[in-house]
Amino acid sequence: MTRPPQIKWIVSGALAVVAAWSVSFTTWPAELLALPLTVYQPPRPADVVIVLGAGARKHPSSGKGQTRDPLPPQAKERIIRGAGLIQQGYAPAMIVAGGYSKQSGYVEAQLMKPFAVSRGIAPAQIIAEDQSKNTWENAVNSLAVMQRNGWQSALVVTSSYHTLRACAIFRKLQADVRCIAAPLNTIPTDTVYERLTDFRSVVREYGALVYNLVQGRL
Repeated sequence: MTRPPQIKWIVSGALAVVAAWSVSFTTWPAELLALPLTVYQPPRPADVVIVLGAGARKHPSSGKGQTRDPLPPQAKERIIRGAGLIQQGYAPAMIVAGGYSKQSGYVEAQLMKPFAVSRGIAPAQIIAEDQSKNTWENAVNSLAVMQRNGWQSALVVTSSYHTLRACAIFRKLQADVRCIAAPLNTIPTDTVYERLTDFRSVVREYGALVYNLVQGRL
């Protein structure tokens, strides 16, 4: 028996509403999509921790009369994970990698370093790599910092969905690295905006993988 056309539209609309609600008000869609992109590796002693930037943003207000922090939750999660590795004795130094963002007007590394200090890392332990604009440049520039300091091995910290591509790029450059996944959602986010941003980041990562494959970077 064929369903009336209006029933199909009602069912399709209901499914669309459920999907939109799930993405906006829960975290599981982003976490589920991130699973195939995530590399889980236990940490090991290394010469340095490299924390990759997750962008910077400039919003005049959070909508509640407060200025929004230009350092997004994903970046904070990465720094927190990297700081924890140093405090656990896995490495003595940290590179925070991220350059100028045209969209926000900020330099990522200059935002990341003070936050790392706030997490208990001494300023002298942190090197700001502030020239890179993408993951490939993060790797190239961070490895140049390592070479200047005589460092041979690194723990690369990034968001879970970004570990597959980041590790592949570093290893394409013959780097001795181990990728450490920072969690996506442990910093409390009370806005739909944050959840949609996480979901969009994961979806875009699939496109970034294809692009980097075409560019021969993986």
